[in-house]
Amino acid sequence: MLVINFDTTYAGEIGVLAFAATQNYSKSLQIGLCLARLLYPILAPQQIKAIFVNLEKGRELGKKADFLLGYRFKDHWEEPIDHLRKKLRIP
Repeated sequence: MLVINFDTTYAGEIGVLAFAATQNYSKSLQIGLCLARLLYPILAPQQIKAIFVNLEKGRELGKKADFLLGYRFKDHWEEPIDHLRKKLRIP
């Protein structure tokens, strides 16, 4: 997810999942995050360090950022990404 700066690797995906779980998008995300913490290191052992770094980074971003689930991104396509991050309190 470009706005929170994670890629599509297992390490990046756990960062997005940690972000969404921390923002309480749904209770099932907490369960998914627990499963991902167990499975992703097995599925991508070469990414173990990055997985745990992004897990923590996603949690921290989720605590600091505005609640993004209700944000209408389609109304802001033309805005520069740095401006959008600042507006949403995403470092």
